[in-house]
This record gives sequence, C-alpha cells and structure tokens, in this order.
Amino acid sequence: MKYKKLLSTLQGSKDHTLPAVALVAGLAIGAALGILFAPKKGKDTRDTITDATAEFTDLVMKKFKEAKDKILNSEKITEIKEQAVESAWEKARDVADHLKGPEDQAIDPTIINVSSAGTSAWKENG
Repeated sequence: MKYKKLLSTLQGSKDHTLPAVALVAGLAIGAALGILFAPKKGKDTRDTITDATAEFTDLVMKKFKEAKDKILNSEKITEIKEQAVESAWEKARDVADHLKGPEDQAIDPTIINVSSAGTSAWKENG
C-alpha cells in the first residue's frame, strides 16, 4: 500500500506544507459539498454566502485596522517619530545658524531697509 509509505515519509518530515494544503483542500471540498446538498433554495444559499462573506470581510478589515493602529501607536514608533522631529529641528537650527554667519558679523534682520524694486526702477527711469 503506497499510502502507508507516503504517511511514514510525511511523519518524519519537518515540512508541514503538504498536510496544511490537504487540510485546506478538504475544508473547501466539504464546504462545497455542504452547499450543493443544502436543503435551502439557491437564492437563500447565495444570500447566506453573501452575508457571511460581508461579515468576514468586515471582521478582517476591523482586525487589520486594530493591528495597524496598535503598530502606529506603539511606544517604539512614537519614540522614533519624536527622535525624527527633534533631529529635523536640530538640522534646521544648524542651517539657520550657518546662514546667519558668525555672531560678530550677524545682521539684525529687523533693521534691514530694503527699498521697493519697483519704486527704485521707476525713479531711475522716470
């Protein structure tokens, strides 16, 4: 009997892919046969399948959203976000300090007097 040899090789194997596929296939076949031989009318069966599918989809989406929220709101993610923001502020301060130049040569931006380019050009050409 070949199935005994197959079973003995499967039992010694660490790969559980084939038994898992066989289980899923068996469940699918059982579900299909159950639907085919169900005592309900076809429309009722289709409605039941549609409702069950919608409920399952809602459940999966809810669980996915919960997992996503849990990941995004975890302490580690929050800590990483805070570090990134702090790092960005430090870099912005460094760039601003570099643009201002040395303190003894820094110009107070509140006293810079810039005439309007339009007015100057008009006076020169007028």
